[in-house]
Amino acid sequence: MIKEILRHVIHGFGYGSFIYMICIIFFSEPTHVDPINTLIVLVMSGLIGILSMIFDIERFSYLVALILHFIGTLMITLGAASLTLGLHEVLYEPTFWLSFLTIYIAVWIIIKINLHLKVERVNESIAKFHKRSD
Repeated sequence: MIKEILRHVIHGFGYGSFIYMICIIFFSEPTHVDPINTLIVLVMSGLIGILSMIFDIERFSYLVALILHFIGTLMITLGAASLTLGLHEVLYEPTFWLSFLTIYIAVWIIIKINLHLKVERVNESIAKFHKRSD
């Protein structure tokens, strides 16, 4: 179980760090990377990674897991944003909501493409195995 949690945390770090860097490149004024913000992004990303374990719970349909994950991710993101910007400023900022939705959808698409490619590789390996055994 701990191994599984760590795996999800590390995946969360990867996605979160990537998104953080993209946001700095495209949406930030030229500045240095703030260690506190970086730590907040890592903690937030790790928590979202752990939250992603909800997709492994078989009693939830994919849609229910996705809705719960979306809400949980929003709560974690709002919590992190309130630490740096203040909750009041974030809640009423249309840019935050547009950015959050865009990033959530983009990451979801990247994960789906990644999963599709992994399934294709596994299927190719199975096909090669069956070809050799014939």
